[in-house]
Amino acid sequence: MKINIFIITYIIFFLGCKNIINNNLIVGCLDETAFNYDPIAEIEGSCLYAEEKIYVSTQGYDQVNILNVIEGEVQDKQNIITVDYNENFMDTPHYIDIDKINNLWFVTLINSGKILMYDLNTNIILDSVFIGDSPALIAHDATKKRLYVSRMMPMNGMMGMSESDSKKIQVLDYSNQMLAKISDYELPAPAPHGLDISDNGNFLFVASNTSDWVYKIDTESGEILNEIFITDPNSPLHPNTEINYNKPIQLKYFDNQIFITCSAGKFYNGQTEEDIPGKIMVLNSIDLSIISTYSFEWYSTPWHIAIDEDNNGLFVALSGDMTNLGSAGISHLSFQNNEFIHHWTTTGPEFSSCHGIAISKIYNQVYLSGRGNGILHSINKNDGTILQSTTILMDNNIHHSQNHDEYSHGAMLGGIAVY
Repeated sequence: MKINIFIITYIIFFLGCKNIINNNLIVGCLDETAFNYDPIAEIEGSCLYAEEKIYVSTQGYDQVNILNVIEGEVQDKQNIITVDYNENFMDTPHYIDIDKINNLWFVTLINSGKILMYDLNTNIILDSVFIGDSPALIAHDATKKRLYVSRMMPMNGMMGMSESDSKKIQVLDYSNQMLAKISDYELPAPAPHGLDISDNGNFLFVASNTSDWVYKIDTESGEILNEIFITDPNSPLHPNTEINYNKPIQLKYFDNQIFITCSAGKFYNGQTEEDIPGKIMVLNSIDLSIISTYSFEWYSTPWHIAIDEDNNGLFVALSGDMTNLGSAGISHLSFQNNEFIHHWTTTGPEFSSCHGIAISKIYNQVYLSGRGNGILHSINKNDGTILQSTTILMDNNIHHSQNHDEYSHGAMLGGIAVY
């Protein structure tokens, strides 16, 4: 009888212990494609899938931060892709371009002169290529699998950021998931920065940041088909003249028109000083004639631009002026029948040197990056109110040399893209 009681007690104890062990197994998402994937989970739990992802170039930390959006909310968890190749100086990831057709994304590294290519689904790096000359913005042709890369304009030594005296637009091939340099377009004007490609891939449009010249280029021959001096088409200066008057930043092609942001601001002409208003200029893509111009205040400093193709809308990041607190922000315009319509402009101390901008593909919001405060804002498309503000995080596992860190002044957010 005692033996039977002992056996029963042992069985109960054993089963109880086994239940405790089972209860202590870690439950979590086992699907690597889910945003809440848990690599140490042992039992399948619930998985959450991002409806949208925001790619942020974090220049000051040498990384790309990928943020997930679920039900319109930017999630706290950030996937950090380190692009720190140089121990002693900043690599400076500046601009991100996504090729949705071929499931790829690219990022330019200004200081280290590289272009990196990643798998869009896994974020695994596939290839990189050194091209030098301070690569800045990118336009891609998904059919021909070509990248067109512009140059960085003068930034007065900001965070050790290099600039280029090259007049070249570089052309890369990315067939077979490999990057290869295939040609250059040599332009008459310095600092070719803003660029975009026509829908059919036949034409490339480029704006010089320092000389105010805009060019239309045949992508096969590299021949310049049209050109215009946007400051005064009737009295053009030589392309080598770095007038620094309108200072074009970004250029976007849409509906046979070219939309150009011009940062402008203070213009020094010998002993005189002028306040030049920031602008959005619209050019005819056929002959580059000026169709219309919208002017902001001189201290607005329009930077990147995003086009809402479904509604003929334009969202413009306003970098603002450092001496005018609260001048940074965002503006919403539309362009119809060759005329601008202003819908709203939101500025204030919550914004700081706004840089990148991208429109949500799902939600009624726009994303805006701050070069000055390292914050990504979600903005209501209808009225410009701030819906959410997210601080971009640094990968604390990466350690830099003192020489590297002395150029880093926070996150210094650059271009952003949405997928």
